[in-house]
Amino acid sequence: MSLVPQITVSVYRRDRLNSLRNTFTYIANFSVLAISTVLFATIKDSKTDFSVLSFIVIGTGLFTCLFFILSTNEPKISAKCDEYTEKIRKMIMKVVGQN
Repeated sequence: MSLVPQITVSVYRRDRLNSLRNTFTYIANFSVLAISTVLFATIKDSKTDFSVLSFIVIGTGLFTCLFFILSTNEPKISAKCDEYTEKIRKMIMKVVGQN
């Protein structure tokens, strides 16, 4: 959730990204319910139902997490922090040097 403000400064785009995140959360929840309904209707063994559903959900979650991590380009914050730190240091040195 803290990644969205770092990706964009536009309020419109930030709201759009938050809406998309919520939409895909609902889709994921509905998908789990739909898959579990199909599994519970077709497989009669409770342990097998739960095992298959767990493997499907965990596998899908791992795939989507890896896709997100590999495809999201976060801005490099450390380089900007170093720039601002250097600017502040120079400003302080000017003030100290003038007194």
